[in-house]
Amino acid sequence: KLTSRDSAAPHARHPHKIIYDPKGRLETASDTVLAALFESTDPKGPIVYWCTGHSVKAPGKKLAKYQDRLVHLPVVVLGDWDKLFIGLSLKHKERYGYELQSIFVEGGSQLLTLLMRADQLDACHIFVRAGVLGGSKHRIGQLHRGENPSRDLMERDDYRLLATQQIEDDVLIECVHGQYDFWK
Repeated sequence: KLTSRDSAAPHARHPHKIIYDPKGRLETASDTVLAALFESTDPKGPIVYWCTGHSVKAPGKKLAKYQDRLVHLPVVVLGDWDKLFIGLSLKHKERYGYELQSIFVEGGSQLLTLLMRADQLDACHIFVRAGVLGGSKHRIGQLHRGENPSRDLMERDDYRLLATQQIEDDVLIECVHGQYDFWK
C-alpha cells in the first residue's frame, strides 16, 4: 500500500508524499494503488510530488483526476539529489509559502544506499527482518547488482549506530550521521 504514515502529535496531519519515479511508472499503477496513494490528500492540504525523469513530460489521462493534488517535477537525474531537493523545496514554497524542512524517506536498500553515498541522510531508522542481519551475503545498505562499491552500513565511519531494538519479527537499527554530536 503506497501511503505515508500518520504524523505524530502535535501536528497530527498526513505529510506530503514524494514519489521518486524516474521512469514515470506511476502512470501504470492500478486504480486501487492510486486511490491509496491519494487518500487523505486535497488541494489545500497534503499533496503528492511526483518526481520523474525529463522524458516524462506531463501526467497522462490516468492521473488527470488527481491534477489538483499532484505536482509533477521532471527533475530526476539519478544521483543529482541537490537538484531534486531544491526543486521540491521551490515547488512547496510556491504552493504553501514556506520551504520543506525535512523529508522522511521510506524505501528499499537501493534508495537508502544512494542517499547515504550522496551524504543526504542525517539519520536513518532501518527495519530489517531478523533473519537477514548476519553473514556476508545478507548485509544492510548494499546494492546487489553487479559491482557494488557501497560499504555495509555497520562498517561506515560516517554514520554512528545509536540503538537497535527487536520489534516482533523485525529489528530496528537507528543511526545518525557523524557530523552530529548532540547524541554523545
